[in-house]
Amino acid sequence: VDLAAALYNHVGVYDIVIGTLFTTVEAVASLAACYPHVMTGYFVQDYEPNFDNLSADLKREALESYTRVDGMLIFAKTDWLKQTVERHHPTVRVRKIKPAIDLAAFHAALRTVAEEEETPPREVLRVVAMVRPKTPRRNPEGTLRVLLELKARFGDRVHAVTFGCTRDEFEEALIEVSRKQATTSSLGFGFGFAAAAKGGGALDLYEDGIELIDHRGTLPREAVASLFATSDVFVDMSFWQAFGRTGLEAMASACVP
Repeated sequence: VDLAAALYNHVGVYDIVIGTLFTTVEAVASLAACYPHVMTGYFVQDYEPNFDNLSADLKREALESYTRVDGMLIFAKTDWLKQTVERHHPTVRVRKIKPAIDLAAFHAALRTVAEEEETPPREVLRVVAMVRPKTPRRNPEGTLRVLLELKARFGDRVHAVTFGCTRDEFEEALIEVSRKQATTSSLGFGFGFAAAAKGGGALDLYEDGIELIDHRGTLPREAVASLFATSDVFVDMSFWQAFGRTGLEAMASACVP
């Protein structure tokens, strides 16, 4: 979809158009040329030229995104992002805004669980993790290795749940991690996987009939809130994060990150 074309008939009634990813800045530039009265902005959420899965053309586009539109208001929510962009692009000024996050849905889910759950402590540790194979900096392989090690060591005393990608992406990543683990790890817990769909859109992966990881796919915000509220630990093996929102959402749900 051509983003600029999709927005063309709508932008004129607004005061500002804001890009939120380097690939959207070109659309901002095109719209600014059509509507000179509309301000332009770029909400920088990561230093995207550092992404290691970009082609040469995309890396160049990411580097040029900060100077693509003259007079564009560039803002970020952390000192690190501000300093990083300004260090690599000396002519660019980044305004730091106060970070904010709406945790109401997570607090509400926690209250619901507190009202419904029994008070005795649970015997099974419930671990949740977000897995995004298309985002290497979030370390999906490391996340899956940790979960598999937990299952290998503690078996059914740990219930592992993941979300954040499609079933196909998850299965492909998990099988690849298992293949590497079987040949390179001294722990020697390479699993063979069989997938079995169950009701509610979840996917269970089994070894000898024992559930390994319960993958829930991509989830809306409310479902993530409910998942955190019914989990004990949130595993995040990211190499780096610009803000770490998911960890804050987990803490708001009494799920230890």
